[in-house]
Amino acid sequence: MAAPTHTGSFYLYANAGEIIAVGSVLPSLAIFAVAARLYTRHTHKAGVGLDDVLVAASLE
Repeated sequence: MAAPTHTGSFYLYANAGEIIAVGSVLPSLAIFAVAARLYTRHTHKAGVGLDDVLVAASLE
């Protein structure tokens, strides 16, 4: 069996702008998701449980 050959150029490294973008967008999405979860629990009069506390604590 022949070794695999790749004809296209590889994109092996990220530049600084991409790292900053990912480092900003993903935590923002996580904070939004947790805030939406807590807001939903509040509006549906459901209590905040241990799972909610652990999810909120995981953001730090």
